[in-house]
Amino acid sequence: MRIIGIDYDGTIANTSEVKADWIRAHVEMEIPPWKTDRTSCVPIIGLQTYERMGQFVYEREGSLRARDVPGSLDAIKELARNFRIFIVTARKSEQIRWCKEWLRERDLDSLIHAYFSTAGNSPHGSEPSKLQVCRDHDIDVLIDDDERHLEGSEVPHVRRILLKSGCSEMIRVPEGAELARSWPEALRILRAHLE
Repeated sequence: MRIIGIDYDGTIANTSEVKADWIRAHVEMEIPPWKTDRTSCVPIIGLQTYERMGQFVYEREGSLRARDVPGSLDAIKELARNFRIFIVTARKSEQIRWCKEWLRERDLDSLIHAYFSTAGNSPHGSEPSKLQVCRDHDIDVLIDDDERHLEGSEVPHVRRILLKSGCSEMIRVPEGAELARSWPEALRILRAHLE
């Protein structure tokens, strides 16, 4: 069975909305949820503010407050028929428990085979990229909402989908990746890949 890696924040759980709400309340700026990934948001609000926001969003209260990204719950159920699903996240290992709780509340935890964090150190002393995690665990497809996780040619066999749910603007897509603006669009890309 093929393996698919799916990012959690902004891809399954709509923590992007929680981030946008936090930014509105604490920074008094309006940023669309699809633009709250680290790569897009840090140049707007700064690294220190982004990390301060993460202290709320990635802990239990912020994590469990998130709604689902539209279509993500049905997509996981459909993908589980053809793939083993791994969560590949930049969350710290101890923050993954809130992902598990969120998925358990929606009866989806049994469809997830493994969780991998890039926040830990690799044997070389640095944080592994998500593509390195894909290489190390034979992951065939990676779906993520942050373009930085899809960049690089070190794992050319991995199909990469940049999921920017709700985005209506022109955006940069990493070379070799495909853009989906919704889960139904991501599933269409995957179905074409499976044929």
